[in-house]
Amino acid sequence: MLTIVLALGLAAGSPQPESSTLEPCLHLSLASGMVLSGADIATTEYLIGRAPDRFREANPLFRSLVEHPVAMGAVKMGVYAATSYALLKLHRKYPKRMLAASLIANAVFGWAVWHNSRLVRQ
Repeated sequence: MLTIVLALGLAAGSPQPESSTLEPCLHLSLASGMVLSGADIATTEYLIGRAPDRFREANPLFRSLVEHPVAMGAVKMGVYAATSYALLKLHRKYPKRMLAASLIANAVFGWAVWHNSRLVRQ
């Protein structure tokens, strides 16, 4: 969701020239984001399953799916896949901005995975 907001905000300016050299970078960033998103789902579900009274899903949009881990994983990955598709489409017109949006989203996912992994070790 954050990525969609970032992409729309960054795309609001004037179009940037095409940059084919940034496309592989975007693909790598999106693949990394998919891995981070999966790691976030896995660590979140593990923590909630281990101690549901102590841990919870931080994102209020997905909190109602906690009791249904398969649905939660499918919805979260579906949202990421749709976001990736949108970034790829917008990348043609705004290559630098879409790469920036993807990298920022990866930083957020990376922080979530780091945070969850610290809690797993407790």
